[in-house]
Amino acid sequence: MKTVLIVEDNAELAKLLELILRRAGYEIVVAEDGVSALDAYRHAPPDLVLLDIMLPRMDGYEVCERLRGELHAEVPIIMLSSLDSPLDMERSRTVGATDHVAKPFDRDQLLATIRYHLGESPEAAA
Repeated sequence: MKTVLIVEDNAELAKLLELILRRAGYEIVVAEDGVSALDAYRHAPPDLVLLDIMLPRMDGYEVCERLRGELHAEVPIIMLSSLDSPLDMERSRTVGATDHVAKPFDRDQLLATIRYHLGESPEAAA
């Protein structure tokens, strides 16, 4: 079973994402801020990171840079954020994000994006 690290400071949204992804067959680890995300990654590297940008203690851009730089993370990192301008998406790519999904998100599109980046067929985790 593949593991997804959800990094989201909004507790309700984190619970919703956890529910959606557990039902889709994934193991879930949740971190509520950037520092906790790096700690969680160090403790048990996941197969994919779902990363908000606007986080307390360390924003998602810096988390992504540190995952790619200091921790040499090669896992897919999907930015999930209400910051969805072309500049935001370009900055996500610049810091090493694999993809960028805008909030509010479509459940099926999010799952398809996750499955794609994990190399799974569309029905793999259904």
